[in-house]
Amino acid sequence: MQLSEFLKKNQITHEKFAELIGVSRTLVTQLVNKRTNTSPQVVRRIEIVTGGEVLFSDLFVDIDSKRIKKKVHEEELLPYRG
Repeated sequence: MQLSEFLKKNQITHEKFAELIGVSRTLVTQLVNKRTNTSPQVVRRIEIVTGGEVLFSDLFVDIDSKRIKKKVHEEELLPYRG
């Protein structure tokens, strides 16, 4: 699920979500609008806070997700689903 869909479905503001994952509101807005990538640590927090509804691949649609998933797995931040 896209982050924007999750926030709308759960009526969560960018500001509130930013507080929940420990980042700035600006970063949340950039992620929603697909204007930036973020660290694996922030991606993991997003997965946790959304109960797995928003996944790594939902946030990084323009990147070779298989390569990135493997890298993240090697860092032991996310389970490899490759």
